[in-house]
This record gives sequence, structure tokens and C-alpha cells, in this order.
Amino acid sequence: MEDRLRAAVESAGLSGRVHFLGFVNSGEYLPCFDVTVVCSRLDGRPNLVMESLAMGVPVVASRVGGIPELLGDGEGGILCDAEDVPAFCDAILEWKNHPERRAEAARRARRRAEERFSLTGAGQEYASLFHRLTALAASRGGGPRPHLAAPAKRAAATRAAGSALVALRVAAMLLSPARLGLTFRNAVLWWKLRGDPAARPISSGFSTAPTI
Repeated sequence: MEDRLRAAVESAGLSGRVHFLGFVNSGEYLPCFDVTVVCSRLDGRPNLVMESLAMGVPVVASRVGGIPELLGDGEGGILCDAEDVPAFCDAILEWKNHPERRAEAARRARRRAEERFSLTGAGQEYASLFHRLTALAASRGGGPRPHLAAPAKRAAATRAAGSALVALRVAAMLLSPARLGLTFRNAVLWWKLRGDPAARPISSGFSTAPTI
């Protein structure tokens, strides 16, 4: 989408204010940020959110995937529904027009990162979990839990059924009316990439299945 985004920026007369930096070291650029905006339609647990919080940069982000859990309840960030452009604009302007609120959000962001994402804290949580599991196993005589001792054949059948279900869901998604055009385009691009001698070292890793 880079070409479309560059064209949109140019048509809006924002070429002097919007910069396309490519891949950069976030540790070098985040200190320059007033706000980090993560407007994903789909996402998991983006490192950028944790990195921003750790550097005291408040975040405006979509309410998708694991982002709400990362940000917490107003602790260093504002959540918006995905694709709700007015809500994102309002959130950004809220901090632009009230710098003292943004400064407080930045302090909360850093505090949340220290409390939730530090290596020390993570190590302590893992240690606590392992101690609880060890104690639980000891209280039960160290034997396997009955409902986890499934026969190997049943476990293999369950894995096979799960893999088949995932494959069907992926196929349904790729062939859905909303994505069929994109799927066809990706298939054509992938086929051209395989036929390009200069790109063979790259495409060899995709010899078993096309990318999604």
C-alpha cells in the first residue's frame, strides 16, 4: 500500500510533514514520539505497544487482539474501535490540546511497563507458576492427570482433525468474495516470483505452499 499512501499524502499537501522512513531501530526513534498510533484492523501482541510504554510514550491503538490487555484500563493509552477514524483523531487531538494529560499518560505508560513487562517481573511470574505446578503434582502423588492421559492414537486423530479444520477455514477465507481478488493477485505474484531466476533464492523457501 506504500504507493497509495504516498499518493494520498501528496494529494493532501502533507509531503513536508509525513515521512516514510522504512525499517528503523525503534529504540532510536521512539524517544522522538509524542504519541504512538497503532491502527491495526487485526493484530496480536505488538512489540511496538510494549516498547512505547517502556519508553514513556502514550499509545492510541485499536481494540483488537491482545492490545487491550497490554494497555490496560486507561493506563498509558486510549483504545479505539478498529477503522473508527474520527475516534483516533479525537484521541490524538485530546493529547495535543491537553499536554498535561499526555504527560500524565506518559508517566502511567512507563509505570505499567515496569509493573507488567520487566524481565524481573516476568521471571518471578514464571517461577511462581512452576512452584504452583510442582506443588500440585506433589499433592497428587506425581502421577499424570487422568484427563490428560489420552491414548496416542486419539491424540493423533485430534491433531489431524484440528489441522484439517484450520486448512478449511484458511481456504474459506482465501476464497471468500471479500478476499478472492487479493488471493488471485498473490497467487499470480507468487508464480511470477518462482519463475524469476534472480528471485529463486528468495522463492525457494515457498516451494511447498504459496504465501497467504
